[in-house]
Amino acid sequence: MGSSAISPILNLVEAYEYLNGASGELNIRNAAGTDFIYYDNLSGPFANKDARLYGTIIYPGSTFKGQEVQLQAGVKVWNATSNSYQTFEGGLASVYGGAAFPTGDGKLLTGSSGPQANQPEVSNSGFYLRKFIDSGAGTSSRGIRSDVWWVHFRLAEVLLNASEAALELGNTAEAVTYVNRVRERAGFPANSLTTSTLTLARLQNERRVELAFEDHRVWDLKRWRIAHQVWNGNATTLTPWPMCCFLTAWCAPATRATASMYLRKGCRRATVRRATSSHSTTTPSSGTAFSTTIPKSFATPSNSPHHS
Repeated sequence: MGSSAISPILNLVEAYEYLNGASGELNIRNAAGTDFIYYDNLSGPFANKDARLYGTIIYPGSTFKGQEVQLQAGVKVWNATSNSYQTFEGGLASVYGGAAFPTGDGKLLTGSSGPQANQPEVSNSGFYLRKFIDSGAGTSSRGIRSDVWWVHFRLAEVLLNASEAALELGNTAEAVTYVNRVRERAGFPANSLTTSTLTLARLQNERRVELAFEDHRVWDLKRWRIAHQVWNGNATTLTPWPMCCFLTAWCAPATRATASMYLRKGCRRATVRRATSSHSTTTPSSGTAFSTTIPKSFATPSNSPHHS
């Protein structure tokens, strides 16, 4: 939107809860915390979330106007000598291979839609805005042949206003009925919030995800008197990664012992491609293409492409 001047960021994406009631932080490790979660596709980490996410944000693996939005930020290569990752980035739609990268795997380096930090026409966060962007044929984000109305006051806001007022007055049972009507429309089961689980913080998050990019957030934070806490400039707490990156790891059977891994930067996601003599893929135990998420602090790769 506006040459990608407005790009959603990771902390908003993670504000959208999972439909099972879990917090919205992307699932990157198993319940025991002993291994990464392995996904089969780019959109895997975003599955089974609050449906308002899908109507608000274009995320890696999603489509727009019938085409997949190609989001991949580059490649991180593990350097055993320095015990750290090296970052390689290219131009839009570039390939990790050829003369520039002779040891590359010949696959995508940087997506045609970014993200890139220094490119004004593409996202530099790893996400795009979907809300208010007309998906009709021939339409443009610059308002050409687009007919998307700006709604000044809609029913969801009325219900959230009523819920917040009731909660502040101590009428929690009434507040729950209003907010659950909004949540049910987003795919949550009936009575997903109860009098024991509804808090002001939960209502504040409901307004954030329901009314995202509708000119409410700054005024809500000011009237709640928490703007100074949310926008405190602390990069380790409430500020997200500056770039959300997609990671791909690859290693041949001959190098499995050392697992020299090529990691494509991206939204904490990694795809492990284990080459076989026939260049085919099978099950995870015998050599497959599969995906895993990578934590915000990259871990040292183990002796195999996936953790045992």
